[in-house]
Amino acid sequence: MRQQLKLHGLMKINSTHLVDRYNRALKASCRIETNLTSFHIDCSGYSPEIAEECGDIDYLNTNGANKRFIIVSVEQVKLPIAQSYFSSTVHFVKQFITDNYKQILSMTAIDSIYGELENNTYRIKNLDDLVYATKIEVKLETSRGLIGSELALKSMLTNLNELDDESWLDDYFLSEVINVVDKIGDIRKNSLQPSVLHYEKKFFHTKHLGGVYVLKKEAEIIVLGTDDVLDELKTSNSEFILKNNVVFHSLNNVSAIYSLLVEENMIDELSVIKVNNSVGEIDEYIKRIVIEHMISIDDSLTYLNDQFSESEIKRHILDHYDDLGELFHVLSDLSKRIKRGEELETIEEEILFYFLKSSSHSSTTGNQDIVNHLISNYTPFKYESNFISNRDMFFASHNDWSDKKKNFVEDLITRAI
Repeated sequence: MRQQLKLHGLMKINSTHLVDRYNRALKASCRIETNLTSFHIDCSGYSPEIAEECGDIDYLNTNGANKRFIIVSVEQVKLPIAQSYFSSTVHFVKQFITDNYKQILSMTAIDSIYGELENNTYRIKNLDDLVYATKIEVKLETSRGLIGSELALKSMLTNLNELDDESWLDDYFLSEVINVVDKIGDIRKNSLQPSVLHYEKKFFHTKHLGGVYVLKKEAEIIVLGTDDVLDELKTSNSEFILKNNVVFHSLNNVSAIYSLLVEENMIDELSVIKVNNSVGEIDEYIKRIVIEHMISIDDSLTYLNDQFSESEIKRHILDHYDDLGELFHVLSDLSKRIKRGEELETIEEEILFYFLKSSSHSSTTGNQDIVNHLISNYTPFKYESNFISNRDMFFASHNDWSDKKKNFVEDLITRAI
């Protein structure tokens, strides 16, 4: 089941012609080949199985700076991303496919595409490198050189139009033109060269420099991270900070992060009324906390398909009330007050994060995914949404869980997806 989770949503490549096309692009791009006859890829063409085979998790992303990609189908636009150092990578790849859909469809009908999200930064060493990485240019070719052939054909036709009439009698020159046309078709009707190649993402998360969120604005740069990460950045980037008006917010300061998201119109400010209507969600999180505690203290217990009854859960609460942790008590108290019809004047921001959703403005500006990624830091029991919006964090936590908790969470996610 754990392998199924890691491969969930990825595209299976097992037909001979697609495996061959992928391998040609892999060799051209990375100078390696796979011996696998079946594997899965994400939206960028990254394959967890090939990474395991070659012993390099970064085989498409050396130094985590300039992400390489392989496209064998336009359907990759629908896939998640399985591995990346920048949250913006999935946006760049999908937007590139969407903006150049016709050309990519034509190329993948006969060949595979490989390329790079070029930001002219070979290693991320400081904040300057990170901010520069907000802009990329897509560089690409196909494994059979279709784009290069098109450029060569355009040059031939330009030269042909500029030559005198007798040059049409040059059999060698004309045969070269015909050979290229046979290879790529009539470029007057269907050019293969993508027209949109430059992109920018001003709000993103990166694993570099300890893991930070960067929001680039007109008058300032906002950096979000844990206290220890921010302390290191302040020490090692003092000159850049002064020149660029860098503002830091600790992820541990829940109130500041909530206020920032509201001020930037990335979430809708959550009213008490909306929380009142979410009592079912609150009770579900309470139940998860209790079940996790049940299976953690009793080696004979496992969990599968809602096997614990409500009476068993209530009995465990009564027996272990003081051992269930602060979040249980905060959520339990909130649920109780809502059910009693008590007026809720204020609610701690840390609890509000369980009910936040990205705003419509975030959707229109393309920031919905990164907002959900940020929210996931404060919602450890929202396993299903965390699995979708922040896979890296989910699997990092997953690695530290006991086998029984892994089974519990995997069961929840499998049934949800």
